[in-house]
Amino acid sequence: MHLLCYRILGNRLRKFNLELAKDKTHFIRFSRFHPSGHPDRRINFLGFECYWGKDHQGELRLKRVTSRKKHKRILSELYQWIKKHRSKRLNITMPTLKRKLVGIQNYFGLPDNSKSISRIYNFALHTLYKWLNKRSQRLSFNWHGFKDMLGYFQIKPLRVSKRLIAVDWY
Repeated sequence: MHLLCYRILGNRLRKFNLELAKDKTHFIRFSRFHPSGHPDRRINFLGFECYWGKDHQGELRLKRVTSRKKHKRILSELYQWIKKHRSKRLNITMPTLKRKLVGIQNYFGLPDNSKSISRIYNFALHTLYKWLNKRSQRLSFNWHGFKDMLGYFQIKPLRVSKRLIAVDWY
């Protein structure tokens, strides 16, 4: 079975002048009939770590959280962007930051991923607070004033979407 899949996939990729990376391609058992929290039973796909787990009713279902690698990269990029743009006017910086956070929410805001997007949001706020207060010798904001400024620019906490979108994986 595996050899047939490799051959078919290899032929398909060659039509587009691509080749299969043997060191990165392998088959793993990923089935709801064999769920496990073991790292070998988790798949990283499109920035998500997919695994089988039980929901609140005890039924098995596919769960997705932000992959560790992608999460770390998002935090690093947000940190660098905030640090680089800290000296610009707030009416330029804050709408851009809002768009970045809404984009993260729209992509990663899945029901099982609330902890991850909450960590990203909190990290962005604390980083922004830190770098805005380093713009001069005295503090630009106290925490209350900072929260008021976030309200003015309508930067709200990230939320997960309530609906699940059906995805065809074939």
